[in-house]
Amino acid sequence: MDEKLEKLYSLIYSSLNLNVPVLSGNMAQHIELVEIEPHKIVIKINAPYYDINIWEKEKRIVPVGPINGKSGYAQDVNLHGAWGSNNASKGWINRTLNEACQVIANEYNAILEDKLK
Repeated sequence: MDEKLEKLYSLIYSSLNLNVPVLSGNMAQHIELVEIEPHKIVIKINAPYYDINIWEKEKRIVPVGPINGKSGYAQDVNLHGAWGSNNASKGWINRTLNEACQVIANEYNAILEDKLK
């Protein structure tokens, strides 16, 4: 893996872990590196749905399986905010990626083109 890509991956991975919206820690536990190639890295956030009533009563995560054909909720939180409420968690993945990429771009005097908006 090229040094710039390794630096970017390390920054993105740690930033995702630091910025993940947390209620139960479920999403934070499911940020994982799934693929490394010489010019490509894939990080997956597959936060499975869980029974929120059990969480509220017992602070225990019990997976419930797919909801509305979706296996996880990370993308919905990124698009709409936690609980679909347009709160500060909306766009957290995009912001995290942009901030990490901007740090690396600044280091190399490069211009970051934001296509995640």
